[in-house]
Amino acid sequence: MARLQLGLLTASVACLTGCPYEVADDLFPEPKLPVVMSLDAAWSDKALVGADGRLHPSERATVLGCLDEWNAAVASRLWPGQGPAFAFSGSYVDGEFGREKLLDDTSVIYRFPVMTPDIRRLYKEGGYSETTLGYGIPGRDAFIVISQFDGLVDRVIDPEWYLLLLRSVACHELGHVLGLMHQYVRPGVMNPNDAWDAFDAAGRVVREGDVGSFCLVHPSACK
Repeated sequence: MARLQLGLLTASVACLTGCPYEVADDLFPEPKLPVVMSLDAAWSDKALVGADGRLHPSERATVLGCLDEWNAAVASRLWPGQGPAFAFSGSYVDGEFGREKLLDDTSVIYRFPVMTPDIRRLYKEGGYSETTLGYGIPGRDAFIVISQFDGLVDRVIDPEWYLLLLRSVACHELGHVLGLMHQYVRPGVMNPNDAWDAFDAAGRVVREGDVGSFCLVHPSACK
């Protein structure tokens, strides 16, 4: 499996040897909880059918599952009255992503079938290559470029692996929306080198190291 490339649109200080967390600067404030997310209407709500005829969950259900997973993962660490991490506000229909989207009041999980000039520009400004699978912006949007999955999995022939990859990427980018930087504790979905291997026996991808990172970013919300 090729190494996943996952991006965060923010400035950071490189983690020194032995340091488990990257350190963010003050470019973005700590996101207020809950972060209210909408789901791009481009995410399909149709079940995926494998080459063997088996049905698999839809893209939409897979991405929505990441909101639920983050909420469940941090719930026991939050003080009463704090959180949840995310609230869901329904579908969002937008003709085309633009940089001005950072300035409105809607946070969206975008689905892009291919690389666009806007996304290419953001990748360049963020210092990431065009093979990066997605971005997450603290307190704002997450977006995933589906064409970047080609070569990693065949989503038509093997939808099960495609949905596993989609879930790991979506949960990773949503971690960035919560304000989390990369962390190098294994296993963990916020570990950019380990997100694919973060799943536990129950199918959860947000792990204890990710919850620890969440509480570093939101200390007043955590016990």
